[in-house]
Amino acid sequence: MGSGGQGTEEPVCAFAAGTDDSPPEAAPPLPAPRQTPLEAPVILDRIDAMTRHAIETLLDGPDGWRPLGRDLVARWPEARALELIFAIVSAAEAIETMFAPGSPALASAAAGYKVAALLGVDLFAMQSLGLPHHAAADFIAYWRSDPWFRLV
Repeated sequence: MGSGGQGTEEPVCAFAAGTDDSPPEAAPPLPAPRQTPLEAPVILDRIDAMTRHAIETLLDGPDGWRPLGRDLVARWPEARALELIFAIVSAAEAIETMFAPGSPALASAAAGYKVAALLGVDLFAMQSLGLPHHAAADFIAYWRSDPWFRLV
């Protein structure tokens, strides 16, 4: 019975007296870490460019929001999928900040939040289905497989 060495002759730990004092064998070297899209550095200039593009597209007119997700994927396929959502939310927030309450431009901000939410839903569906979902380009394969998505 192990009583932790209290009142018995059992050692308390592996390094207690009477154990092998030789140094442990060296572990084999670990392979070099592979950089995945999630570990790739965030490129701030790219996010700024995406945000500017989103602001311009959203303010282009009442239906300016419709091509936004596709446009961002087409222009920056190497970006992380979540960068697109971040850029669109940043654009919507910037529009809210730039325009006074009651301005018709605020509808563009609401449309931006809608596009970001729709991309988020697509991203969740891709992840749930076990599909690639890290890069912006991964949206294209998902949109092509979705029978309800007719814009690709």
